[in-house]
Amino acid sequence: MSEARPHTTFSKAPIDIRAATAMSRPIPKTCFIHIPKTGGQSLEQSLRHAYFRNDLEVQRYGEFMPDEYPQTDAPELHTESEFIRASPDALISDFDAIWGHTKYATVRDKLAHRAGATNLITVLRDPLELYASLYNYARKDEHHPDRERASQQSFRDFLHGQYVYPMQCEWVAGCYTASQAIKVLEKHYHAFCPLEDLDEFVILYTAWLGYESETTHHVNATGGSLRSIQSLSPADLEWFYNRAGEDYLLVQWARRTWREHCRVRLTKPVEESVPPLALGDA
Repeated sequence: MSEARPHTTFSKAPIDIRAATAMSRPIPKTCFIHIPKTGGQSLEQSLRHAYFRNDLEVQRYGEFMPDEYPQTDAPELHTESEFIRASPDALISDFDAIWGHTKYATVRDKLAHRAGATNLITVLRDPLELYASLYNYARKDEHHPDRERASQQSFRDFLHGQYVYPMQCEWVAGCYTASQAIKVLEKHYHAFCPLEDLDEFVILYTAWLGYESETTHHVNATGGSLRSIQSLSPADLEWFYNRAGEDYLLVQWARRTWREHCRVRLTKPVEESVPPLALGDA
């Protein structure tokens, strides 16, 4: 392994882990709220590499909804979900990096007594692109519970058959309005970004942890998703916006905040960065 070099501005040079240890500054703990269909797998992979590189214990943490992965179809996911819900706080507190399809409300309950601070991070996405991605994914995945319906329906019919609501507000903040979600993100999250800036986010955040990550070249929306969206009529778009409009407002705010604040925070070394909030303090 090549010798790590300290840095004071963003570069691909990793933070000097030994210097951080000498200053009694532990490598920050991370909790990634992975909203489905927001391109989070590339971030999960980079986090796994970053923490393993630093010889830290990494445990996957996720809550899989029973109606999404029934026990009969995916017993291993059901088992993991039961383990997570039954895990004592003492065990959870040992995890250095936690990620998965887990809602903010669940994380706060599980980590309420976690020692020290945990960096909450997340990725947000244009709401209609998210549902279009879900539709095309369901059509291709033979194990997806909605595969048969998605394969037989147009995107319009599939969309109208979904429970459309401000899903991202709920996942990242446990609420249904952008104004409330913004307050939670401002107070409790260390960093977040829109999907279109995920590549830069991965590089900046993992470099901030002391790991040199490669660009993922993530594609924001596939051709299939774009064609699905283009097939909708103005009336369909209005119907969707009336139900998911708060998510649109949240994503627009996140785009501005990423450019003006979050990315700047991640260009500073750990010892100069704004300390994240300890979840137990809220």
